[in-house]
Amino acid sequence: MISNLRARWPAVRASLIALAIVVGLLDGCPVPSPQQTPAWAQSIVSRGDAARRWLLSPVGWIGANLDFTQRWALFTGASRQRFRLYVEGRLPDGTWRILFRAGDPAHAEYADLLEYRRMRGMFSPRGQSIRSQYAAFAAWMTRRVLDDHPELDAARTRLENIAIGEGSYTPTNTFAFEHVAPRGAR
Repeated sequence: MISNLRARWPAVRASLIALAIVVGLLDGCPVPSPQQTPAWAQSIVSRGDAARRWLLSPVGWIGANLDFTQRWALFTGASRQRFRLYVEGRLPDGTWRILFRAGDPAHAEYADLLEYRRMRGMFSPRGQSIRSQYAAFAAWMTRRVLDDHPELDAARTRLENIAIGEGSYTPTNTFAFEHVAPRGAR
């Protein structure tokens, strides 16, 4: 039995590799949105996409459960919805003092650390969702601020929603993904 399986293994392996390639090609097939499809081609594109989804239905659970896909655009434009990191400390009188604000030389206490390209990947959101590392980053950053500044009774990190325009950005004064650490809490 084992020797029979060993004899067939190269053919089985080649078949599995070919199947993975076909599934990857189908999953990664670029399908334009209805808004980007000319009117004369909309029915063709929708039927083709329906056929693609039908062919992928037996194995679609793999990508959904393991959270991977071949659906990505090579040259996408940046979303106009972006975020700007704030690192702040709370004084005993309850006022918050900005220690670091991304892109602001007047508040650049941790700029040498936070503006390093590999560090930005820890807190820079993609689209509207936060990266999985953000919670650990925020906890570490707030502990560091409290260690560096004994005069503060709390520290926080948060991301300000900003709107990207033509060559500039506009602060919205709305914040998301706030993490507050009071002194003494670990």
